[in-house]
Amino acid sequence: MSYYDELVKWKDFDFENYFSNVTDDDIRESIKKNRLSVYDYLNLLSPKAQNHLEEMAVKAAKLTRQHFGNVIGLYLPIYVSNYCTSNCVYCGFSKKNHIKRRHMKFEEIEHEAQEIAKTGIGNILLLTGEAKGLVDKEYLKGGIDV
Repeated sequence: MSYYDELVKWKDFDFENYFSNVTDDDIRESIKKNRLSVYDYLNLLSPKAQNHLEEMAVKAAKLTRQHFGNVIGLYLPIYVSNYCTSNCVYCGFSKKNHIKRRHMKFEEIEHEAQEIAKTGIGNILLLTGEAKGLVDKEYLKGGIDV
């Protein structure tokens, strides 16, 4: 199922009504569970859950250590394209920012990845702006396959 399909499924859901009926007991029960349902996630995202942030943080820390240990994963970014048609105020790629725009060719991405590999870092994060027609799934797939 795609993100869009999931979005459509929840399009008419009355979040406000759901959140207004969430109780402290609902939140505590969701925190205790090992496998959360989508409604458990909604409980933990509800405004009332603000009263349980410490409990959620303790549970999150426990699960993080359980699944990942005491490890820090390092990722080195490759900024493959900074063209963007969006105006996100937090982002340096925003189309309102007057910056030099660049769109890497696959050969350039491959060269950057090889240079990063020489450092011993094995995880690369491809970063890009939102530029319909320039940056699409095929471009990203090509950047990964190099």
